[in-house]
Amino acid sequence: YHPPIIPETTGIVIGCICITGIIFGLIAFMFSSLLHLTKKSSSRFIKGLPYRLCIGGCFVLALSFIIGDTRYLGLGLPVISASMVEPVLWYDGIMKMVFTLLTIGFCFKGGEVTPLFFIGSTLGNTLSVWIPLPMSLMAAMGFCAVFSSASKSPIACSIMGMEIFGIESLPFIALANAAASLSSGKKGIYTQ
Repeated sequence: YHPPIIPETTGIVIGCICITGIIFGLIAFMFSSLLHLTKKSSSRFIKGLPYRLCIGGCFVLALSFIIGDTRYLGLGLPVISASMVEPVLWYDGIMKMVFTLLTIGFCFKGGEVTPLFFIGSTLGNTLSVWIPLPMSLMAAMGFCAVFSSASKSPIACSIMGMEIFGIESLPFIALANAAASLSSGKKGIYTQ
């Protein structure tokens, strides 16, 4: 990924990062809560794994057909890369969340990690329209902070962010991760 543009550190920048981190944490909380709810509901109302898989697969295929695009299927690496350098669709993160919740909630094996990177980076990209920070930095912070707060691993995700986006981005990503983790509650994707 392209290294993000690093702004001069001011009180306004720190405040913007904290506000953004809180938003990332709330999105991670929403994702974690909905993931647990979807898993519980699908297993409660649809008895038998083969039936759950069939119905969940039909939901994903139908939604993909309605949208007319495969943008939200698979890892979404092209969209994640694009979110670092150009505006993406404002609803990209929402749609990826819906597709991921349907897939994992109906017992398909996949993963939450890359979808959370997708959701975070596109959310950061979209928020850069309203928050006066560089788009690339917002996408990088979202990439790390949404996963950080959903997985309850802010230190590891700060180091990951430094490795991916460069050491100059570490203070910004670490602050966003801390704010996100504080605002995301105790529930995570691996804990209930």
